[in-house]
Amino acid sequence: SLIISVTGAAKNFNMDFHLQNAVRLGLKQAVSKTHAWVISGGTNVGAMKLVGEVMETTTDEEFEPPVIGIAPLKAIDQAKKLRTPRTSTSSVNQSTAVSRSLSKTQKNKREWYVMEYEARQNKEKTFTSLDPNHNIFLLTENSSEGKPSGALFGDDIDARGKIEEELAKECNCPIVTVVLQGGIGTLKTVLNAVKNNFPVVVVDGGKQASGLIAYAYNFLHSSKTKHS
Repeated sequence: SLIISVTGAAKNFNMDFHLQNAVRLGLKQAVSKTHAWVISGGTNVGAMKLVGEVMETTTDEEFEPPVIGIAPLKAIDQAKKLRTPRTSTSSVNQSTAVSRSLSKTQKNKREWYVMEYEARQNKEKTFTSLDPNHNIFLLTENSSEGKPSGALFGDDIDARGKIEEELAKECNCPIVTVVLQGGIGTLKTVLNAVKNNFPVVVVDGGKQASGLIAYAYNFLHSSKTKHS
């Protein structure tokens, strides 16, 4: 009946403790009461990690919500392993996320591979791991032509917007975008949501994207600036 799309900060996520608890409670209640699907960037950092932690405690015997991570493959730790999957029969524990990769072997024919993916701490912090509490991953790959060297994130934004648009049509349900801090990528994600007429919930806190959006909204709707 509802899809909740969470976008926000990754590396510089620094939310007040009480505000973070309010977000956790609100997201958990929204998913539990509506049996919503949840979409995020799917990585094991920042706002995406927060989403995963909340969803880990939200699953019950009657409902296991789809928690979908949409991320650019080139920014993910162990990307080469994900590009060339091998069948694995090893047991899977709670710290291991299972990734299924589609590989076209013949025209109009696809094969599924099941493999283990362990979320690990990247010491260089160049790449990031997938979050083990997401249960579906869509990893995007676009040409890097025209992008500055080292721009690992951003390729997924347009793809995510199109995926969410199609999900809304196919499922015939509303999508609500929740903004938790963030940067330029978050602003682009919010812009896509607005273009698709999706409602946006902004958690005002800090000087990042969510703070900027909240400031602009309050400025435009303030009685002091309304007629100036």
